[in-house]
Amino acid sequence: MAKKTGICINLDCDNYKKEVEIEPGGEFECPLCHQPLKEGKKGGNAPDPGKTRVMMIVGGLAVAAVAAVGIYYGINQKGTDSADTSQKDTVITVDDNMEVEDVNVTSMTFMETAKDMQLKPDETRQLNIDCRPGNANEAVTWTSGNEAVATVSASGLVKAVSAGRVTITAVTDRSKAKAEIEVTVSDKGKDSNSLKSGKGTIDLGYGSYTGELKNGKPHGYGTITYKTSTKIVPSKDFIANPGDTFEGDFRDGKISGLGYWTHDGNQTAVKP
Repeated sequence: MAKKTGICINLDCDNYKKEVEIEPGGEFECPLCHQPLKEGKKGGNAPDPGKTRVMMIVGGLAVAAVAAVGIYYGINQKGTDSADTSQKDTVITVDDNMEVEDVNVTSMTFMETAKDMQLKPDETRQLNIDCRPGNANEAVTWTSGNEAVATVSASGLVKAVSAGRVTITAVTDRSKAKAEIEVTVSDKGKDSNSLKSGKGTIDLGYGSYTGELKNGKPHGYGTITYKTSTKIVPSKDFIANPGDTFEGDFRDGKISGLGYWTHDGNQTAVKP
């Protein structure tokens, strides 16, 4: 059998970047540092990794990257690193003597569900991808179907913008494998009761209203309990203080008829 030739890629070894011949049947490792060798051919030129793109997985997070002089993370398949099955995110040094082979993604899915992606405006949530095979190394492009509802960064970080629904898509650059997920954004500060007609309690900012509602506004008979000093009606100089209440008729969110302002143990009739 012919001798095998390999290159030591251990930065701390005296054989770093040197070609080493291994006798037939011998361990394919550097005789000095005992680290695995990279296969090579005598006199061959090392490939230029400068334009080889890889996809990094950091704790399951898919990130587009370029393999050059520096580091990259082996793609993670449910917690298993492609280079070392005993660790989750093993760092591999990439230098001018190491070639990163193209391994296409055959399938990928989001680890999150649509239920996980129910957000409020300005809230952020990280999307994570599970790719197959475990050693795939494609770059990923992220897109939002409507950036007025939610945006997505190059690393899959979703930020909610305004109420609505939008589909976030991740596509690999070579195999065009695709994963999609729906994001729902609900209005900040609103709950299910505030959007219904009938009876309920809503926050007005300056106070809390309990009573009849229409389209989420006071409409009918109800009571306001004030939280801040507030002029009760524009036409009168009645100022309610925190803890005071007004009980009466409302229409489309405003006091519309005779009501009673309770303050300091007294009760005053108020009409717009």
